[in-house]
Amino acid sequence: MPVRVGVHVGNAKEEAGDFFAHTVVFASRVAAAAQGGEILVSAPVKSQLEGAFSFGAAKTVALKGLGGGHALFPVLWR
Repeated sequence: MPVRVGVHVGNAKEEAGDFFAHTVVFASRVAAAAQGGEILVSAPVKSQLEGAFSFGAAKTVALKGLGGGHALFPVLWR
């Protein structure tokens, strides 16, 4: 079964070994938007990694529970 990966960056709060915050929810939704064998990153991640990795064209997707469309970028890793 191919693995799907979603990456987002931001602050989170840790309590009793669990992490909470909008950032954690956003990262979870990015991972859910990826297809098997795909790595998707949010715009802030792409911005920080520009030049270190190659990215495909933006995909604008609706993320469950988060209003509007969000640009996600596939990492070109194959």
